Amino acid sequence: MLSIVAASVLTHLIFKRTETHNPVHLIGLLLGTPTLLTFLVARHSTSILSDAFITFATFWTTLSASIVLYRLSPFHPLAKYPGPLLCRVSKMYMALLSLGGKQHAYHLRLHEQYGDVVRVGPNELSIRDADAIMPMMGPQGLAKGPFWDGRVPEAETTKPMIALRDKIEHARRRRPWTRAFNTAALKGYEDIITNRCVQLVDAVGQQTGAVDMTRWISFLAYDVMNDLAFGGGTEMMREGDVNGLWHLLEAGQINAIFMSHVPWLGALFLQFPNLAKSLKAFRDHAKKCVMARKKRGSPHKDLFYYLIDEEGISSTPPTVAEVVNDGADPSCTFQEAK
Repeated sequence: MLSIVAASVLTHLIFKRTETHNPVHLIGLLLGTPTLLTFLVARHSTSILSDAFITFATFWTTLSASIVLYRLSPFHPLAKYPGPLLCRVSKMYMALLSLGGKQHAYHLRLHEQYGDVVRVGPNELSIRDADAIMPMMGPQGLAKGPFWDGRVPEAETTKPMIALRDKIEHARRRRPWTRAFNTAALKGYEDIITNRCVQLVDAVGQQTGAVDMTRWISFLAYDVMNDLAFGGGTEMMREGDVNGLWHLLEAGQINAIFMSHVPWLGALFLQFPNLAKSLKAFRDHAKKCVMARKKRGSPHKDLFYYLIDEEGISSTPPTVAEVVNDGADPSCTFQEAK
């Protein structure tokens, strides 16, 4: 029994140090280890099934208890920060809560209850203090955490810019985006946005009875995004969501926000074709849009005019892989547009 407990604690230490989510490693640690222990125990017993049940139950129970006790113990680096018990024990609670789109409201309630610094995960703090913005998020701020790791396949050698943790590489990849959102470029987007806003007013004016403005603003946002990013290609305000793209975007973002909270699980999901299908489908669709835009060009200076350096001013223009991954990640496009 002591050997089972020791193996469980050792497995916890391995997870704590490596956070492995490789399926082979997980099978070896979570199934292979108790299987070997079962045969050790079975030498002193006549019932292999009984021994297997006891060994696996003891191993997994001890492993879970070791993880929970450490996260709640005074030895944890974040032990001094207050927060709900469920959040301190597992990030899974916040991941499930985020699916309802009310994470921000929950954070607000936590800050009202616990103060400016709240422990919202085993290894995560939420900080409500304007003085912390520059030290944390400024040029010399903290490096990015693992939030984006669960949304990008590990096998993808060229990561979307928003997922990069290396500040030097991030700065290099950001240069085309900086040109795409400088004053002159933004001035060039005015007519595109104005035309779409006029179209929205005309479309809403033709409706009768109650009007679902959330739906219409969503269609406006999608049409504008495609005009700015890909030189056009959608007419949701005129035709509606005939191809289910808005639904695919929303479903993909639900996958993404869940996997962002538990990136180890997201990285595991992305290795299997039948998991996180909405996120994968939207990324594939967006990559096709990028390649189509690159091939056909655009009648105006859109976002990709700068991203693929069509003006030819960069000595080291972005590679096709960089452009595809940056442009195909909706989070990257939305974040930079802000």
